[in-house]
Amino acid sequence: MSTQPWVAGGLLNPSEQERATASYHQFLASALAVKAAHEIDPQNQVGMMYCGHFTYANTCNPEDVLHTWI
Repeated sequence: MSTQPWVAGGLLNPSEQERATASYHQFLASALAVKAAHEIDPQNQVGMMYCGHFTYANTCNPEDVLHTWI
């Protein structure tokens, strides 16, 4: 949310307060989803929220893959 608010929260030119509020609601929604999953089935295994940017190489060529990490 802090580095790409448009991608993460659909916010265009948000203020710091708007980013903080949107982040809070994303974390709250994640926690509620985990709680609901465990109420449905206590054996459910729920993964974490990913906090980063996904990148994909143009091809499977090792040079292209390496460039996604630089």
